[in-house]
Amino acid sequence: AIEDGQYVIRTNNPNGASYLWGKNDTTPLKNVVIEVQATSSGGEKDNWFGVMCRVDDSDSGYAFLISADGFWAVAKADRQRGLDFLETWKESTAIEKGNKSNTIQVYCVEDYLALYVNGEFVADRTDKSFDRVGGIGLLAGGAEDQQVEVRFDTLTVKSASFENRPNTATPSPAPTDTPTATSTATATPEVSPTEGLVPVTVPPLQPLGPAATTPAP
Repeated sequence: AIEDGQYVIRTNNPNGASYLWGKNDTTPLKNVVIEVQATSSGGEKDNWFGVMCRVDDSDSGYAFLISADGFWAVAKADRQRGLDFLETWKESTAIEKGNKSNTIQVYCVEDYLALYVNGEFVADRTDKSFDRVGGIGLLAGGAEDQQVEVRFDTLTVKSASFENRPNTATPSPAPTDTPTATSTATATPEVSPTEGLVPVTVPPLQPLGPAATTPAP
């Protein structure tokens, strides 16, 4: 639903199903930086919520997730099969727990994927599985029989080039023919992650409904 200008996801599925609230693919892009403010209600639950990039017609793409109890993950998401984790759940002090708002910022630039929360670098990876243009998405879910409500606000999307990729502590490995999931940074980038990017107009997202069952952190 859209309430007070915010995208709102509510789930209460007995099977603990994940939900892809919506996607926008009328302006498909490959290299983007996406930022959104997300607020979870109900305290420090084992829920999860976040952003997708390069979403195709089958509703698969990269997912960048955080939880209300302070964990994060990066995954290849598929609406039928759920999440295939590139990096499974790990705790981060950058994430505000409970009902507090978190600003999620993600990079999808060529084979480079990066997650920031509240302006702090959390993780980056390289992966070539979804080397394509696609839409963006918002998603949320929780454990079995758990009520989840997440509000997304101030969604912005900017086109990016490889030169816009933030500096990292160690260089990205050379591309290979085989899709990989490799950590390439261990420290906060030295430059502003949004410097020199071009804003993109994003039409309203369309609700899609339930997806495959996915375990919470």
